[in-house]
Amino acid sequence: MVPQVHNAYGERHAYLLRTDMDSTARIGKDFYLSPFHPLDGHYEMRLPPPTR
Repeated sequence: MVPQVHNAYGERHAYLLRTDMDSTARIGKDFYLSPFHPLDGHYEMRLPPPTR
């Protein structure tokens, strides 16, 4: 999966995610979103399995 994150300044950043056996992906933040969201932390996403 390659989700895109958009920030308050009109910029965007793509993250390459690899899921575990529970279809969950976790990745550290490396893109500044806004003054209200600190850069430390991570994203955790549960993603549906891919379809053909």
